[in-house]
Amino acid sequence: MGMRLFLRKERKKIFRLNRRVQEFLAEGFVGGRCECFVKGKHENVNIYDINSAYPYAMTFAFPAGGCYVTTEFTEKKIGFWRVKFRGDCDYFFDVKTRMYTNEGEGILTTEEIVFAKENNFQIEVLQGVVFTDMKYYFRDFIFRMYQLRQEVQDTRIKKLIKLCINSLSMKFAQKEVIYHVKKANLQNLANCVQIADNLVLVKGYKRNMYSNIAISALVTARTRLQLYRAMQRVNTIYCDTDSIHTQHDVVGEIKIGNELGEWKVVGTGLTITYRGKKVYYIHDHDELKAAGVKVIEKKRIDRLQVFRCERLGSLEEMLSQRRVIKHEYNFIV
Repeated sequence: MGMRLFLRKERKKIFRLNRRVQEFLAEGFVGGRCECFVKGKHENVNIYDINSAYPYAMTFAFPAGGCYVTTEFTEKKIGFWRVKFRGDCDYFFDVKTRMYTNEGEGILTTEEIVFAKENNFQIEVLQGVVFTDMKYYFRDFIFRMYQLRQEVQDTRIKKLIKLCINSLSMKFAQKEVIYHVKKANLQNLANCVQIADNLVLVKGYKRNMYSNIAISALVTARTRLQLYRAMQRVNTIYCDTDSIHTQHDVVGEIKIGNELGEWKVVGTGLTITYRGKKVYYIHDHDELKAAGVKVIEKKRIDRLQVFRCERLGSLEEMLSQRRVIKHEYNFIV
């Protein structure tokens, strides 16, 4: 729906990247950064996140067609660069180890390389794809939709607008391998997983007409840079895409406000137990935050709170074993 709303005005102006450029960018394309820096129980934790982080990143310029390959770095144009990097912080993604590290080889945007040099990284450019033209495709659309979200009173419409503008940027990197739920007999179909007595999950293919990883990669890179700049000013216990958890006072360090791209206060003075990425327990609210996890039982044993949790296995696991895979584990605080 977000794509349809946007394309009412911009249908003829979004270009599709050729396959070779897509493959080059896809090798280094990563999403938001999530890290648990200090595990365990922490008190007086403040949580802040960015107002519509991905939509805000879309208000800047994007490639508008035409590109060339070069080894000479330029700050004046939008580009993606295969580089060898070395520095003091694990800011960048290494395409060989598939991890964030302070030394390795990655595909960085022009903005990331500028940021790296500001932080005294050593950068060796191996190859780059530079776009000759740029355009502010999304600025007017994002500002208009964000303003509408602020003005509308119906909470359901607010949520719908939020979903549309938050998901738009990743639509350009949508995978062309898709999965359908169908009523069928498992024995009559290949590449499928039985999920109920008469339902199967079937692997298929659908062409993404607006495939342009450059757009999605720029959005995620810009959001990570905004996160890093805040983390440089504030001692961070935990971060996740567009949020930071800290025990420090951020007044004067990051800009707090209600405007697009500003930081907002989510919670203050909280007691939180961290177990790892996307898994933590907020004691004040008796709330377990765990992505993709379903709590199937909660009980108290002496002074311990025990959550019995269930998580679905990956699609690769289910397709290879041709059945639904469920993993169970306990979260104890």
